[in-house]
Amino acid sequence: MDERNKRIASNTIVIYIRMFVSMIVSLYTSRIVLQVLGVSDYGVYTLVGGVTIMFSFLNNVLGGSTSRFINYAMGLKDVRYLNNTFRTALLSHLIIAASVFFLCETMGVWMLVNKLVIPEERLFAAHVILQLSILSMCIGIIQGPFHACIIAHEHFSLYAYVEILVVILKLIIVYVLLVVNMDKLILYSLLLCLISLLSLFIYVSYSKRRFCEISFIPLYKREFLFPMLSFSGWRLVACLSGTFSDQGRIMLLNVFFGTIVNAAAGLANTVQSVISGFAYNVLAPFRPQIVTCYAEKNYSRMQLLIEEAFAISNLLFLFVGIPIFVECDYVLNLWLVDVPKYTVPFVRIILMASFLANNFGFECTIIGATGHIKYSQLCISVFSVLSIIISYLFLLYGLTPEWVFYPYVFINILIFIIHFFLMKRNIPELNLNKLLMRGFSPVLIIFLSCFAIIWVICLFLNSGFLRLLIIILFNTLFFCVGCYFLVLSDSLKKELLLKLKNFV
Repeated sequence: MDERNKRIASNTIVIYIRMFVSMIVSLYTSRIVLQVLGVSDYGVYTLVGGVTIMFSFLNNVLGGSTSRFINYAMGLKDVRYLNNTFRTALLSHLIIAASVFFLCETMGVWMLVNKLVIPEERLFAAHVILQLSILSMCIGIIQGPFHACIIAHEHFSLYAYVEILVVILKLIIVYVLLVVNMDKLILYSLLLCLISLLSLFIYVSYSKRRFCEISFIPLYKREFLFPMLSFSGWRLVACLSGTFSDQGRIMLLNVFFGTIVNAAAGLANTVQSVISGFAYNVLAPFRPQIVTCYAEKNYSRMQLLIEEAFAISNLLFLFVGIPIFVECDYVLNLWLVDVPKYTVPFVRIILMASFLANNFGFECTIIGATGHIKYSQLCISVFSVLSIIISYLFLLYGLTPEWVFYPYVFINILIFIIHFFLMKRNIPELNLNKLLMRGFSPVLIIFLSCFAIIWVICLFLNSGFLRLLIIILFNTLFFCVGCYFLVLSDSLKKELLLKLKNFV
C-alpha cells in the first residue's frame, strides 16, 4: 500500500508540472495564433475543426474503456487474459477509426458545404482543414490502446514528457506561422497533424518495448470483444451526445451571429480546456488504482482514493478557476491584444459548467469500474441533447449569445446529482455520507474562506495587476494550507513531502 501511495504522489507531481507547462504555453500560443490568423480565420478554424471534434472524443472514450479493461485484467493477475484484452481493444479501435473516417467524409463534408456559414474566399482552406483534422482524429483513435496501456501501468512520466513535447512543438508552430509566407490557416492545420503523427510513433514504440501484452495482431474473441464494445458503445452514446451539444452551441452561434462570436466561444473553450484539464488530469493517477481495487474487492482503499481524488480535483479546479473568474476581464485584456465581444461572459459561464462536468466525469470513472454504465451514460445523453434544444429555443426567441450556455450549467447540476446516487447503486460498499464529509466538505470550507477574502480585496482595490497579484497570493495560500490539513491522508502527506523534497 505504501508503494501505491508513492506512485500516486509521484505521478500527481509529474502531471501537475506537465499541466502547468501546458497551461502557460497554450494560453500564449492561443494569443499569438489569434493575432496571426485574425479573428475571422480563427473563427473558421474553430468552426470547421469542430466538425471533427464531434467525433474526436472517441479517442478519450475508447482510451478510457481500454484502460478500464486493462486495469481490471491486471487486478485479476492473468497475463494471457491481459494480452487478449489488448489485442481485442486494438481491433475495436481500428474498426471505430474506419467508421469515423467514413462518417466524417460524408456527414462532415455535407455539413461544411451545406450548413456552415463561411466566407466564400475561405472555403478551400476550410476543406483542407477538415481533411487534416479527420486524419489527425484517426491517428488519435489508433493511438488509443497504446496510450491506455501507458496510463493503466501508471507510467505517467512518459505521458507527461510527450504532452510537454507536444505543447513545445505547438509553440514552435507559432514561430513558423510568423516567418513562413503561405496560407497560415492551412499551414497551422498541417503542422498540428504532423504533431499527432509524432505522438503516435512515440507511444507505440515505448509500449512495445515496456509492456508484455502489446501485440500488433488484432484478436476477435466474442467473450472479450462484446463486453468491451458494449462498454465503449454506451460511453460513445454519451460522448456523441455531449459533443453534439458542445459543437451544437458553436454552430448555433455561427448561424445566429457569425464567425466573430465563434472566435469568442473558441477562446472561452481554450481557457476552459486548460483549467479543466489542469484539474481533471490530476485525477489520472487515481483512476487505474480505483479500477484495480474494485477488481481486488479492496473497497476500503477504493473509498479512500475516491475521497481524496474528489477533493483534490475540485480544489485544483477552483485554485486556478477562481482568479480567472473574478479577474476575467483584466486577464483576457492582459492575455489578448484584441478581446472579441462576449468572450468574458462566455468564459465565466463555461467555467461554472465545466466545474460540474469534471465532477460527474469522475463519477463516471467510479461507476465504470463496475462495467455497468448503461444508466449513467443514458442520463448524460438525454440531458446533453435536451440542453442544446433549450439553447436553440432561447436564441430563436431573440436572447443574447450568453443564453446558449446557461442550459449547459443547469443540465450539469442534474447529471451530477443523479450520478452521485448511481455510484451507490453500482457499488453498495461505498459510504456516500463519508464521501460528502471527506470529499466535498473540505472543498466547500476552503472555497467559502477564499471567496470571502477575495470579495474584501475587490471592495478595496481597483482592477489591475496589483489586485490580480494579491488575489493569486491569497488564493494560493488558502488552497495549499487547506488541502494539506483538510484533504490529504497522513500517508499521502508524507509521500508528497518526500517527493517534493527530492524534486527540489
